[in-house]
Amino acid sequence: LKALAKLPQDRYPSAEALSLDLTRHLQGRPIKARPASLAYRVGKYALRHRWSLVAGTVGAALLVMAMSASVWQGRQAVREAARAQALQDFVIGLFDNAGAAQRGNIFDARALLLAGEQRGDRELRNQPLAHAELLGVIARLHIGLGDYPHALGLLERQQALLSRLGSAPPGLLLEAVTQRGRTLRLLDRPHECLEVMAPAQSAASRMSTQLPSQQADFFSQYGRCHRLVGQHDQARPLFARSLALRRALGDQVGVAENLFDLALVENDVGRADAALAGFDRALVHLHQHIGSRHALAAEIQTSRAHLFRARGDTEAAMGALRDALAVASDIHGAEHPATLSIRRQLVAMQVDAGNFATADREIGPLLQSTLQSLGPRHREAGMAWNTSGVIAWERGRLEQAQNDTARAVDIWRSPEGSQNLHGGLFVRGLVLHEAGHDEEALSALRESRALRIAQFGASHALIGETDRMIGEVLASRGEPVQAAEYFERALSLTRIGYGPTHPRTLDAALSQARHLARTGQLAAALPRLDALAHQAGSGSEIPKLRWSARAYAAEARCRAGERSQSLFVLDGLLRELRQARPVGGVLVRDVQAIRKACAG
Repeated sequence: LKALAKLPQDRYPSAEALSLDLTRHLQGRPIKARPASLAYRVGKYALRHRWSLVAGTVGAALLVMAMSASVWQGRQAVREAARAQALQDFVIGLFDNAGAAQRGNIFDARALLLAGEQRGDRELRNQPLAHAELLGVIARLHIGLGDYPHALGLLERQQALLSRLGSAPPGLLLEAVTQRGRTLRLLDRPHECLEVMAPAQSAASRMSTQLPSQQADFFSQYGRCHRLVGQHDQARPLFARSLALRRALGDQVGVAENLFDLALVENDVGRADAALAGFDRALVHLHQHIGSRHALAAEIQTSRAHLFRARGDTEAAMGALRDALAVASDIHGAEHPATLSIRRQLVAMQVDAGNFATADREIGPLLQSTLQSLGPRHREAGMAWNTSGVIAWERGRLEQAQNDTARAVDIWRSPEGSQNLHGGLFVRGLVLHEAGHDEEALSALRESRALRIAQFGASHALIGETDRMIGEVLASRGEPVQAAEYFERALSLTRIGYGPTHPRTLDAALSQARHLARTGQLAAALPRLDALAHQAGSGSEIPKLRWSARAYAAEARCRAGERSQSLFVLDGLLRELRQARPVGGVLVRDVQAIRKACAG
């Protein structure tokens, strides 16, 4: 347009001037043919230097972001420092006031923690995040002391504070939900544990690179709650994930914990050999990397003892429990729930070995110590009452046995003892059956069976054990057809779950063989009874099996008319039993009743 202007003065003065303007245009510079406004000149400059400007803008943005992050981190650092200082002040204050919690030369840890809790409530009222973390720390200390209900109360207060905050460090949130789940599990409330922990699973999975230790703890506790409700397929991969994280972190105690967890799953599903190998791996790893003086060593040894006891290997079980007791007493002290539990299990082993008088002497003081230390409604108090009831049953004090087992069942009907209820009902069924209360016995056993199905599944070997006893009660009530069905199922489930030579499988076979004899099927019954009377094996259970099989075979032959020979066998058996078990027991009374019936 400038070149075509009508007035000569408005046109380019020369071809060179036009050429220069075209050059400026091609270079992205302002041209002379256009008014040189500021916006026009800035636009041309921006176009000409666009890549430099883009780079500069990005750099400036990154700088701003870095500065913002630095400011945020600084604020976080201040908050973390405040939290750390609050916890430091708490610990210092705790021991500043330790004299108030001292009795002689002994510190009362619970009084010390209560004082710290009250101080935290006063001094951290305006620091809710620090207060929440402090409540979590105190709760974990109470868990270590075995004060699970109080710990749960503190963790619920912590959760309320965190909920009101709206935002909190991810690590603290994950730790809080993990400890709540852990405490609910320790209180035998695994279903509630799952409800609490399930919403946090996806968040925990996403933060592995940031918080691997907290994530491993979460998966471990979550897996343990799955295991307690019989969800082994869900528990196993959680333990495996936690194990991988802990191996990467070099957390050797955590590795031993997860090896132990995986072994417990093997034990739950009836793979006893794999379970024992897993327990041993966990124990060896712990001893190699940490040493023998660790609370986990007591837990592993206790589980090994349970497995040995189930196999009837009383000597090995007692050895493992003694090792566990030495560690637990050293670490926890004499009045901790873990220590009291091991002491009670040693008393139960005396019962298995037939040392009823020794067990009777030891259970009284242990029961009183448990009630004084833990209170009358603690689940371990239920365990002590149950053991006391079993001892009374073996010694023929059936009224006491009924009262003690009733106390145990009543305690375990609370949420904190629900995981023990099925076992307590089973033992109560045994006692009521011998006391002649078969209707009540059947009710207790059927409730036990329903609880075991809900917890372990209908095909678990424990259902087989329960079915065997239901069959015994039904046979006693004169219902042979129904009893036979239960005996058949008992043998099938125990054989699959425990294996063909396990003492509990052999007990099921013995009950079925005796039932065949009682219903006149001697040709089928006697070969089985005679084979069981010569069953190879040692420990506490196999000898009892052989004695019972000899008695039942003599009972069958007495009914078939071989009275003299049967009485001769029974008298010899009673002499043997009096030498092996001078204080008697359920087995001795059973043989005496068989002899009395045979003698007419």
